[in-house]
Amino acid sequence: MCGRYAFFQEHEELERLLGRLEPLDYPRRYNISPTQLGLVALQDGKRHLAVMPWGLQPAWATKGGAMINARWESAAEKPYFRSAWKSRRCAVPASGWFEWKEEGGAKQPYFARLHDRAPMLFAGLWEEGSGYAILTKDAEQGLREVHDRMPVILGEEEVGAWLDVESPRDALPGLVRDWAESLEVYPVDRRVGRPAFDVPEACEAIRT
Repeated sequence: MCGRYAFFQEHEELERLLGRLEPLDYPRRYNISPTQLGLVALQDGKRHLAVMPWGLQPAWATKGGAMINARWESAAEKPYFRSAWKSRRCAVPASGWFEWKEEGGAKQPYFARLHDRAPMLFAGLWEEGSGYAILTKDAEQGLREVHDRMPVILGEEEVGAWLDVESPRDALPGLVRDWAESLEVYPVDRRVGRPAFDVPEACEAIRT
């Protein structure tokens, strides 16, 4: 997964996935970039929303920058993510995400979203005093020609088990399911490569 996504859904739409939540004053975002503030859903006692930077760095990691992505296949075992996997999981609301593909000597951005334009939830991890990372997996059919990785998308049936850190570990792999038939991917304006291009047009299809 490349380092950009969007979230511009109404709060009521998000509640259909997460249940009743106290709304936060978070603006519609069409081009969220690393280090910028993103909306996340947490479950510590009760489910609630929070805003934190996109980028996770454990307190002990003094070298290098924060990580925006973690591989689903190995995050539970990696020292960098192991503690968060065990006790600090989150769900990241999104309307879709961007990937870039080499075409004609230039990189063309694409936007991936659900066919019905409903919000989705990415599986994530977070750290106190830091931020969050989005978990990724091998891309599914139809997405691989654009990029070889994609976010781990949680359905309404999976989000509870993911957020509940008491869930049996051997049950977690079953949360990852195939979304290929539910997704559409299309080219968008190349200006999306600039973080300042945070406007509705960033997520609209263009002709190539």
